Formats: sequence, structure tokens, C-alpha cells
Amino acid sequence: MNKAFTILRSTIAGLIIIPNIAINCLLVVLTMPFGHKVQYKFAKAYSHVGHYVLSWVTGLKYEIVGEENLPDTASVVYMKHQSAWETITIFRIVPQFVIVLKRELMAIPLFGHALKSIKMIDIDRSSGTSAVKQVIEKGTERLRDGLWVSIFPEGTRMMYGRTRRFGKSGALLAKEAGVPLVVIAHNAGEFWGKKTLMVNPGKIKVIIGEPIMPDGKSADEMLEQASTWMETTMRENFPEYKKLADYYAGLQLDDDGGNFQTKKSS
Repeated sequence: MNKAFTILRSTIAGLIIIPNIAINCLLVVLTMPFGHKVQYKFAKAYSHVGHYVLSWVTGLKYEIVGEENLPDTASVVYMKHQSAWETITIFRIVPQFVIVLKRELMAIPLFGHALKSIKMIDIDRSSGTSAVKQVIEKGTERLRDGLWVSIFPEGTRMMYGRTRRFGKSGALLAKEAGVPLVVIAHNAGEFWGKKTLMVNPGKIKVIIGEPIMPDGKSADEMLEQASTWMETTMRENFPEYKKLADYYAGLQLDDDGGNFQTKKSS
């Protein structure tokens, strides 16, 4: 497709989605007196609008494989974070949930207020062990309330084809709370990359793995199973991901979240 046309479609989509975020954040805040369930409906409405705009305007659609693997009870989710797409569409994939996110987002006017009001879990990523404790304590409370807890295990948005060591907080939370750990792979980064507003048409494939049960496993074993399944599934199902992953594996790169800066020789 002509690049100029793709840019035009992406721009139109952005001009619809961004005001939609602001409107739904306002509605989430205004409906605080009516409780979390009512607020969540408006949060989910943002996702529906975003999905239809992406589908109709940019031509970006998606399909889900393994939806039957989602447990009937609140669980912990590990999901690949490659683009803005998953932050829009996750509401359509995972049952009523909260996301573990960086504290800086809470400082954004209106947006941060809306996130806080629907019980999102904000952490100070620089606090190390303290951040893990926050995830376990707040995450356990959310799970008891029947809310799923979604975590981007690499801790940041990654460029397509690159990965980093998974954080342990999700596995620790699942083990501590005695709930399943569900791993979700997808190739959104192939169509909508990190640090770009340009959305390419195509169909994203979302793959939901069988839940990793905490019984008889340590948190380390759950983490290893999750990270192995994720990388194997990405490589086996997405040729472009495998091609890029093999390429980047041959480079010496700083673990900076996917900016691909070659390490300097010592």
C-alpha cells in the first residue's frame, strides 16, 4: 500500500482515538460514585471505539487463537508489549482487569486520575524489591476482588524482534495468590511499531497459551515456563519476528528496552 496513504489513514485514526481517550477518561472519573463496574464499562468503551477505528480506518484487524485457555477465575496475565495496540485492545481480550504500570503515567492530568480511579496498579520501577512487593500486595487485593492482573513482563515496550529477561513479580503474585498465570503472545509490533504513530494494515494474531498452574511449581519455575513458551511461540508463529530476533541476537546490545544501541568495547 502507498506509504502516503498509510500515513493519512494513521493520522485520521489518531485524530479520532486521542479525543476518544480524553472523553472516556472524563466519563470514568465522573462515574466514580457509581462504582468500579460502571467505570469499567466506559474504559472498555474506549477499547471498542479504538478497535473499530483501527479496523475501519487503518485496516488493522486481529484474530484470537486459544481463547478457551482463559480460566473462569481471576488470573495473572503476561502479555507482550510492542506497540500502543495492546493497550487499546486488551480490554477486548482479557476479562475485567487492572494493569501494572509505571507511576509516571499517574501524573498525566485526567488520564492519571482515571487510571487511579479504576484501581490500576502503579509502581516506581526504580525501587527494585519495593516495586515487586507493591505488585504482590496490590495485585493480591485486586485478585480477591475478582479482577485480573495484567503485566507486561519485559517491563517496557519492546521493538519487534527483541526481548529481555522477564520480571518476576507476575510469577510471584500468581504463586502467592494461588491463581493461574496466563501468557499471551501476538505480533502487533509487525504492523504498529514502538515509537511510531504509523499503523500498517494487516491482521494481528493473538495466541493465548494454556494457563500455568501454581500447584507444585515454584515462582521461578512458573517464570521459566512462561518466558520459554512466549519466545518459542513467537518464533514458531511469526516468521518476521524470528528473522529479526535472530538478527538482533547476533548483535551486542545494551538492555535498554529496545533502542538497539551497540555496546561500547571496554
